[in-house]
Amino acid sequence: MFRNLPIRHKLLAIIGITSLLSLSVAAAALVAYDVTTYKESMVRNLTVQADIIAVNTTGALTFDDYDAASSSLSSLQKEDTITFACLAATDGKPLAKYRRWNVQTGDVVPLLSETGYKFSKHRLAVHREIRFDGETIGSVYIETDLSALRVRVARFIGAILAIMVL
Repeated sequence: MFRNLPIRHKLLAIIGITSLLSLSVAAAALVAYDVTTYKESMVRNLTVQADIIAVNTTGALTFDDYDAASSSLSSLQKEDTITFACLAATDGKPLAKYRRWNVQTGDVVPLLSETGYKFSKHRLAVHREIRFDGETIGSVYIETDLSALRVRVARFIGAILAIMVL
């Protein structure tokens, strides 16, 4: 079939396919870059939230005040993507927990126990030490789902496909 086409049509097809492939490679690079930078932003934002909670709960941890600790964690309900948070003493015993309304008790298995962050297929976890007077008095653990990232990638790909169609 391609063999029987006039040379002009063959050249147009080759140029079109080459352009489409070039655009596809460029688009894939842009999506990869955007995902990487967005993940870095997510880590930075969740770490800041964990650090704010750490500062606000030093008293609660020092005096084993469940109500103050729970109150600090309840502020996380303003962020729709946060699914779970835990404030724990140095022995690992939880002082207070927060769960998003639609997260079941058995659904939460912490991704990491040491300070840092970790991505899994569906969530990001940040674990930070809480320090007071140079001493570790506890830790805060926060998890967020990756729904915002998935929505962002879907929109980005949709925009790219719309551009390619035009």
